[in-house]
Amino acid sequence: MISNYAKTIQPNAGRKHLILLPPAVAVLLTALSMIPGCAFWEDLIGETPTERVPGLEKFTSAEAFKQYLCEQVNARNDRSGFTFDFLAAPGGLQTAEAEDTSGGTGDADYSTTNVQEAGVDESDIIKNDGTYLYIVSGGYSVGTQIATADSPAGGTEIATAESPAGGAENTGELCIVRAVPATELAVVSRLDLPGNASELYLRGDRLVTLGSSYGQQGSTTVINVVDVTDRTQPAILTTVEAAGDLNTSRLIGSHLHVVLQTYPEFSYEDDDADLEARTLDELLPDMTVTSADGTPTQQDVVAWDDVYRPITPDGYLLTVVLTMDVDDLSQPIQQAGVVANAGTVYASTEALYLADYNYDYYETTGQSRDQTLISKLEFRAEGAVYVAAGAVPGWLLNRFSLGEYNGYLRVATTTGWSSRGGESGIENQVYVLKAEEGGLVITGQIDNIAPGEQIYSARFIGERGFLVTFEKIDPLFTLDLSDPTNPYIVGELKVPGYSDYIHPLGENHLLTIGKDSVDVGDFSWYQGVQLSVFDVTDFANPQRQDVEIVGERGTESEALYEPHAFNYFASAETLAVPIQLAEGAGPEPFNYGEMTFDGLYLFRVNTTAGIEYLGRISMQDVQDQNGWYYWSGWTRGIFIGDYVYAVTASRVRAVPRDDLGATPIELSLE
Repeated sequence: MISNYAKTIQPNAGRKHLILLPPAVAVLLTALSMIPGCAFWEDLIGETPTERVPGLEKFTSAEAFKQYLCEQVNARNDRSGFTFDFLAAPGGLQTAEAEDTSGGTGDADYSTTNVQEAGVDESDIIKNDGTYLYIVSGGYSVGTQIATADSPAGGTEIATAESPAGGAENTGELCIVRAVPATELAVVSRLDLPGNASELYLRGDRLVTLGSSYGQQGSTTVINVVDVTDRTQPAILTTVEAAGDLNTSRLIGSHLHVVLQTYPEFSYEDDDADLEARTLDELLPDMTVTSADGTPTQQDVVAWDDVYRPITPDGYLLTVVLTMDVDDLSQPIQQAGVVANAGTVYASTEALYLADYNYDYYETTGQSRDQTLISKLEFRAEGAVYVAAGAVPGWLLNRFSLGEYNGYLRVATTTGWSSRGGESGIENQVYVLKAEEGGLVITGQIDNIAPGEQIYSARFIGERGFLVTFEKIDPLFTLDLSDPTNPYIVGELKVPGYSDYIHPLGENHLLTIGKDSVDVGDFSWYQGVQLSVFDVTDFANPQRQDVEIVGERGTESEALYEPHAFNYFASAETLAVPIQLAEGAGPEPFNYGEMTFDGLYLFRVNTTAGIEYLGRISMQDVQDQNGWYYWSGWTRGIFIGDYVYAVTASRVRAVPRDDLGATPIELSLE
């Protein structure tokens, strides 16, 4: 999220004017470089990069595990070397029996969460079952204030606003809303939840919420399994509290796979003797499972013999995969751990892939390394089991840069950077990997894709792949991946603007969302939100069939960085996306418009007529009397029967799909 949001507020879209590194690298490098003679900076510099050997291995004993952790704690606290590891932001409506990648349910009468892979459900802040809406909220702020030109701050300052949901810290709430019939919208129940609930799953009469709590011991991931057989009386069946930060999760059938990241229990003031004196049980973070009757059971978040270490030591961060059967809570929670980072996580129905990006720079030699290590954990009866690892040059944009098909993993990466002077060393690649004898072996690759441009979106669908790169215009590349030993570019199309997200629209069309742009020579200025339909029937000659520009410079959409906010309901051929609309920017392409609307936009989209604007549902007044613009934090469009429901943390508004201009039926959630 941070990466995409930062991109949208840059004053220009010409990436060759910016250092092209993942944002955390660029920000830290810039901050450190501004401190003359910074001793900390000098301490971080090593001599030469040490080549990392991809691969994991198990520990031979509890003592070996403890010794490894202690050595890595000491090594990292020495700051001997300059290495960046990257944590990913945690990475949506309940599916019917048959899921598909269109984000809808085919013949079903209600929409579902937009997911990357069929059969792999993803959590979101809201789910529905065609009758009820299930919404979670935590005890934290969900609104923002953005200063406009007329506000006292007079700029683009962003500050926290009071949460409409309210609530105490470390507590959350499940709200169940009866949505059908729409004329009788009502909250039927509310349930207090341990933890700041931020996402959920729905499986039949069981619901799972995920969130975090914070205390003196740091962050804890909180999982609640809730019985919603009686929607008016939901009841918590079990609560799992595991030390660490929630990275992401997936639900495949009845098996919930939760990826969290945690550190051994130690103090930065500990010396060698302190670490040696600690037992392994003291070093390993804890997990508490509380049953419906309130009985707690405590254990380590992962057992030492379920942990793998990288062949080349790389710190002491623990990435833990917890697998639980939400249909049968009597089954033990299965655990797997890796002593490594997992910045990007991708899941197919068969496996979980953990991608660990590392960037090393060594000033004394001028050398650097730009590499992503990938570990494959296969889903088996005993949980997630490590089977292979490999490495590719470069860094990933997001989870859509990965895709598995017929046992092969396809990976899109970017390497290099652009200087402020305009010289570009950026290159993009696509690799195909296969798990063989413990390694992820590269079987084929495409090199030197769009030199000087950065990947802005990627999608792998069956034997096909699609990439969008951008510098001043948007090249869409079509890739033939049918032969894993010989992938190649088939076609290319250049159009203004860029696409942040690529969505399949039937077999031979794509629906994308991104930004329009104006080319002014050396770079381009971002403009309004751009929706495009591409016809890839002739794979060697892709065509943009239709385009719709919404608003002017300053217009934003949550769907640009959160695919769960992008809801294409295939059976109704209707797209719902949240829009924060800016208008009145004037003739100059660098001018921002004023915010005039915040809510949901609806479009009819099909492969014959293209894109047709249908209407919009306002969710709040965009400015108060002091000129502040309020953003609700998240907005979802949901389709049930003949109605579309616009939902935020504070309200639900329902309008007939065939009469979007009608007065909305409204329900306050406050």
